[in-house]
Amino acid sequence: PPLYPLLVLFSLCLAIDAPAAVIDVQPGEDLFAALEGLAPGDEVIVQAGTYSTQKAGGSFFRQVELHGAEGLPIVVRAADGALVRIEGDPNASQNIINITGEHYEWRGFEMVYGSHGIRVHNSAHATFTGLHIHDTADVGISCNMTGHTYEALTFSHNEIHDTHGKGDRTTATKRDRNRDRSRDRRDG
Repeated sequence: PPLYPLLVLFSLCLAIDAPAAVIDVQPGEDLFAALEGLAPGDEVIVQAGTYSTQKAGGSFFRQVELHGAEGLPIVVRAADGALVRIEGDPNASQNIINITGEHYEWRGFEMVYGSHGIRVHNSAHATFTGLHIHDTADVGISCNMTGHTYEALTFSHNEIHDTHGKGDRTTATKRDRNRDRSRDRRDG
């Protein structure tokens, strides 16, 4: 019948325009399970509480992959006004998180313990803001791995301290540090 092609076309349009998901994570739930399989435009809102990176088998290794799109970033954030603490390994066997992707935002978390706070791998168009990273065995945020690419990363309003002798800083590749310095001079 003549309506069948129209129904197929309508169904395809609905699939393309599907709204982004808003995922609410409560204390006691697995934050990292909620971060798997996110689509461009999705938002994960983490409620007040403490979330451990430790897996059931004892490992603290967490690799987070966030693949948003231009105009549709994946946003992972603390709920408005909430104190959300993400705890890594107190013995610093792993970074708190290792993160890779494009068009994503990571914001509003207190992050403690672990080797590095956040180890950024290949990433582009990513924003890290409102983070409080402390009591790590190494730097708070690093994006300096040989062979990895970093493009259009934004760091703002982050507090990093008590990195146990490694400096309270964010590390970047030499090329990125030079680019940051020239932009700072240009912006005054």
